[in-house]
Amino acid sequence: MLTLLLLLSLQDNDALRRDIAAAQSTDPARYQALSREYVRGNLGEVTGLLKQHLERDVAEFAFRDVRVRVPLPIFRGGTIQSVRLADDVKLGTLRPTSNAAGSVGVPLVVEIVDPIDSVAGRVNERVVRTIPVTVTLEKGANFVTIHDPRRTTEVSIGGTARPLARNLAAPIALAADRVKTSGIAETGVKDPKAVLDRAGIYFVEPYDGAKDVLLLTHGLFRSPYIWADLVNRVATDPALSSKYQVAVAYYPTGLDPNVAAKLLVEDLARDQKVLGFQRVEMVGHSLGGVLTKLATSKPELADQLPFVKRAVFVAAPLEGSPVSRILDVPLLGWFAKRRTGSAASIRALDPDGEFMRELKSLEPRVEHHVIAADRIRWFREWSYMFNQVFFGGRTNDGMVGLDSALSPKNAASKVVVPESHFGIVGSEGLFRELRRILVGSPAMSTARREAAGAGHFALAYVVKEAMNGRVAVGELAKPQFWGDLAVFTVAARATRRLPAAFPLAAGMAAVQLLHGPFSSRDLAIDTASFLAAGAVVSFIADGLIYPALFAAGPPGWIAAGAYSVAKLAVTLYAGEKLGDWWRGRLQRDHRSGITDKLNRLGIQSPR
Repeated sequence: MLTLLLLLSLQDNDALRRDIAAAQSTDPARYQALSREYVRGNLGEVTGLLKQHLERDVAEFAFRDVRVRVPLPIFRGGTIQSVRLADDVKLGTLRPTSNAAGSVGVPLVVEIVDPIDSVAGRVNERVVRTIPVTVTLEKGANFVTIHDPRRTTEVSIGGTARPLARNLAAPIALAADRVKTSGIAETGVKDPKAVLDRAGIYFVEPYDGAKDVLLLTHGLFRSPYIWADLVNRVATDPALSSKYQVAVAYYPTGLDPNVAAKLLVEDLARDQKVLGFQRVEMVGHSLGGVLTKLATSKPELADQLPFVKRAVFVAAPLEGSPVSRILDVPLLGWFAKRRTGSAASIRALDPDGEFMRELKSLEPRVEHHVIAADRIRWFREWSYMFNQVFFGGRTNDGMVGLDSALSPKNAASKVVVPESHFGIVGSEGLFRELRRILVGSPAMSTARREAAGAGHFALAYVVKEAMNGRVAVGELAKPQFWGDLAVFTVAARATRRLPAAFPLAAGMAAVQLLHGPFSSRDLAIDTASFLAAGAVVSFIADGLIYPALFAAGPPGWIAAGAYSVAKLAVTLYAGEKLGDWWRGRLQRDHRSGITDKLNRLGIQSPR
């Protein structure tokens, strides 16, 4: 039975090879689909070809009945652990790599156990690198070419030049997931010594001496996986990928910042001596920004890095963060210590501490830029809590005050991105501003706007309808209710960038239009009503209710959990009632005016 199955499999492969050979010159789309099918069904054989290339380190060789060609070297040592189709890798939030029409080749992700954890030479058998590869088939899969999609964009298939298919996001997503699930971020805070051997600088791709180094350093509670989106964007941006090669630094974030900065500088200086790169540009997020400032300003550190030419501080607490005092807050401090232990780095971020006094006195020796954040993507009530409890009402991103992030006096540029402390790392705003700094693209807009989510608007509408007594089992079964809800949510979401209660007015206007004509007078009345209701509700909620809740401590904070939705719902309800009252008042005044006019003319008004 097994022999029969093997024969059938070989026959299927032979038929597939013939089909590939026939479609190679006549039907590009079919050729691409058949190539993917062949590689998926023969992944073990393809893995064998890649292992042979890695072992032989030659540009062309024969393996069984297949001729293999490798135009450009892809690997630099190590042992292949696995090979998988790139299309099978879940990208998460990463943007897929775009391919030109008619692209050929099957993108793969090769995982290699690399004994070199930093190019300079420290041995660590646990390091696994993920490398993109694209395979093309010719002559019915009897001739296989293994391409490096990072350096090859076009190939010749059957004498015809065609764009090479590539998937650069898949290996980045796979590597980020591996690092994230390794637990080094959490362990690095609670027990820094346990992962100290992992500290170092990791090049995302094989070192290329023709490019400058863009070094990314993560912040507290994080590890290099946070840079996945930015690494992906750089890899697929021709202007950036042709100029920069990305390296990421890892350090246990529970270390004293002075110790962590010393390790970072020593690793970078050692790698430079081995590789000889001439220019490094450092980007540090949060605590990574603090280390970057130390590395570029403290004389004993900066003197070791004459090749560092630029620094970018991203949402960095350069004058400390009051959130560091959370360890001393009753109950909250207990929870925080369970997660962080007695992390020296958290204590060091106290704005009034000795470390921060020293950091404030330092000035970077290189060109430096500041990119700050000023939004919290949690529910509004948590924003209020951090503003009041930790920041005293000053603008912040949830972890760092805006004044602290923008504190460098001689920065070449300062930009505020409307994102949260952790959200900024993968944001479009950060990428656009970094791109402007690195290659001179136009600056991004620095407008700061509050944006409620679609879920907030939808829930608020449902609560408002419930307050009006219109949410019963029978109503929920009617398509009209769900239609009104969808129209309101879409309209409110589309205008969410407008100030105050304008999105609520837009949502209700859209619902009114759905049911018939809607005059400009009604629109003006509703808009004015929602603005008035919003002002009153905000005054009462923010000025009276919220301070009382947060003064009650953690139980009050939990009780305030529905604030965002409740505030929108009450504003909707009050605004709708106020609008109805104004319309009724105007209608009565209009009728009274008509009656008076008829009476003056001696005409009895109809009743």
